[in-house]
Amino acid sequence: MVLHCIRLLKTATGGSSFRNHQSRNRWLHLPKPPNSLETLQIGLELLRRIPKGRSVTAPQLKRQLAEAGIDRDIRTIERQLETLSGHFGINRDESSKPYRYCWDERIRQSNRIC
Repeated sequence: MVLHCIRLLKTATGGSSFRNHQSRNRWLHLPKPPNSLETLQIGLELLRRIPKGRSVTAPQLKRQLAEAGIDRDIRTIERQLETLSGHFGINRDESSKPYRYCWDERIRQSNRIC
């Protein structure tokens, strides 16, 4: 994997070596991956924002998070929702796009989460 990344970097820099490229301080800046605590916090925010009794889409949740000062791209939110729906009582309606998310009726009635 590391060799593959170095090859990609060589290609992007016109064939110069990784060391030379670093020394010129012109290498690509990739976004920092979120840490586990950030991922957990976003997951909890999403769980809180899925309304009981109706459904919501990922773009709607993205807007709500942005209003709360949490800026994440739509794909990150969709991935989180997919993971959450596999572990919590969240249903995903795939009949149209964007997908809609809602609490499972049994979870809603028990009121155990959020």
